[in-house]
Amino acid sequence: MTELTLEALRAELAPIRDEQAAIPAELARIHARLDAIDARLGAIDGRLGAIDARLGAIDGRLGAIDARLGAIEPLAAGIPLLHRAIEQLRHESRQIRVAVNDISAVQMTAGEAEALHTDVDKTMTRQDQIEARLATVERLVEELRTSR
Repeated sequence: MTELTLEALRAELAPIRDEQAAIPAELARIHARLDAIDARLGAIDGRLGAIDARLGAIDGRLGAIDARLGAIEPLAAGIPLLHRAIEQLRHESRQIRVAVNDISAVQMTAGEAEALHTDVDKTMTRQDQIEARLATVERLVEELRTSR
């Protein structure tokens, strides 16, 4: 066996001491990189917070739109009924026109004239109501469309 002298031991440990001496500098570089990463993550966190706030505002607006749409849906569901009522009114109007044209060919009593006026008044009133409801539905749908 070879004898290990103090000088030989020091010579063998010298590279280890050099590596050990370099560790604090390497740790300082690692800490600097971690600090830079931490700063970037902080900026990203700030941006995500802003995005989250914007999404919250959008969510609030969508909630308001949903509420308005919920109020409009029953009205929109009645549009086919309004269409049928309008068609019925048109049919009745055509029948009244035919009756008025036929009046010139026959003598009409006061009671028949009164009945005819009553029918015309009812038809016109009903048509005005339906047109008002339809205009309201169209306005609400347009408001909803433009608010998006």
